[in-house]
Order: sequence, then C-alpha cells, then structure tokens
Amino acid sequence: MKHANNSRMPAKRQFADASESKGKTTNATAKPKTPNLHRA
Repeated sequence: MKHANNSRMPAKRQFADASESKGKTTNATAKPKTPNLHRA
C-alpha cells in the first residue's frame, strides 16, 4: 500500500512538470493558470 502511494506521488509530479513546461512554451499567461488549476 505504501509503495502504491509512493509510486502515485512521483507520477503526479511528473505530469505537473510536463504541463508547466508546455505552458511556458505556449504562453507566459498559460503558466500561472496551470499551477492554479493543480492547486485547486
């Protein structure tokens, strides 16, 4: 169970990283919007 949770955390973090990277390449305005959605 602990292993599953640990595996899920890094996967979610990688996804957020990819989203932020895309936002940076797309537009500076998209960057701040991505972190806000993830926080909510």
